[in-house]
Amino acid sequence: MQVVLPEAVVRRFDEVAAFNTSVLRNRRIYLEQEQRSVAERMEALEDERRRLDGQRQEVMRILVSSVALDTFLEGQRALAAKDAAVADLERRLESASSMAQLTSAVRIATAEAVEGVRGEIADRAPQLDRPIALFSELGSEIYADREARLLVAPAPKGALRVTPQIDGDASDGIRGVETFLLDMVSMATALPLGRVPGLLVHDSHLFDSVDHRQVASCLNIGARLAAEIGFQYVVTMNSDFLASVESEGGFDRSEYLVPMGLTDSSEDGGIFGFRFD
Repeated sequence: MQVVLPEAVVRRFDEVAAFNTSVLRNRRIYLEQEQRSVAERMEALEDERRRLDGQRQEVMRILVSSVALDTFLEGQRALAAKDAAVADLERRLESASSMAQLTSAVRIATAEAVEGVRGEIADRAPQLDRPIALFSELGSEIYADREARLLVAPAPKGALRVTPQIDGDASDGIRGVETFLLDMVSMATALPLGRVPGLLVHDSHLFDSVDHRQVASCLNIGARLAAEIGFQYVVTMNSDFLASVESEGGFDRSEYLVPMGLTDSSEDGGIFGFRFD
């Protein structure tokens, strides 16, 4: 089958071919001009490089032929040291910027933590009311003229801070009673929840600076709470100190004394078969 195209179509093909030929010719002319321009710039740069290299060689020749070479080399070393110092300062600046960003992030995280603790304290206010009230009640039994408070608040870094506080000077005796009350309140709160073993032990050192009347009140409170809540309260105390507590404060050891004593008055004295000479 033969196809005969109209004369207009044939003419159209000729026009397209002529246009493409013109585009290729213009593109070749443009690229040739660019190539010549690049070659000229490269030649100019090479001439400049040779000129500068000649100047450098001349300067070095003058330096070598004079005493200025040592000064030049010393200047080079000083410049290298300055460059190193600048690089170190830039590194420190970058580290400082990173630390500043980290500090800002820590501040934000700390503020969020504080708000989280504050919110949790508000949510658990009903559970905190009883321990706080119990601390004040027990404190009033020991000190009739002082107010005892249990402060629960977020610490500056976002942790929970529980602070026992009794009005008055910050003496060792006051701090000892604060510790006693906090231990008792913690036991009374945690034992019913099954979070602590049913045993609390206090050494006599806790009461060394406490007035004997307050010590008697502490022992009476410990004995009462141990019976009410159901835990064992153990206190180690010298017999002479305990005798003063009984005579001045109104505490009776007869119901609570463990029938075991330490004595060196006889050869079979000691504890658990051991003697302490």
